[in-house]
Amino acid sequence: MVPWPLGGWSNPAVVAALVVARVACNVALTGIVVSAAGARTRPTAVAATLTGCSAALLLSVVDGAAGRPAGLLDLAVQVALLALAGHATLTSTTRRRALAFGALALLTVGLLLPSVVLYGEATVAP
Repeated sequence: MVPWPLGGWSNPAVVAALVVARVACNVALTGIVVSAAGARTRPTAVAATLTGCSAALLLSVVDGAAGRPAGLLDLAVQVALLALAGHATLTSTTRRRALAFGALALLTVGLLLPSVVLYGEATVAP
């Protein structure tokens, strides 16, 4: 095992920063859906539900209350939220929205790798 990417995960500040970054990205993705579809639409309700579910799953896995299946479900919810925001961007695209989605998608996918490592530490190697 290579120690440098895993050595700091027990640091509560790093874990808190990752949780805050993931939730912030999900809220921003929901904002993209709101701007594309409108505030009182079904896609917005689905995006808000996915954001809330992802946050609850993320916190429960990090806290140790839920196991590996919850971590996998959170990753699936994350992919569904990305797909929904991407679809909303494609159906009602503006240059600004497309650039915002592209940046958020890259950041969200970039945060998934440390999340997988974090989930591994929280569920497999406590």
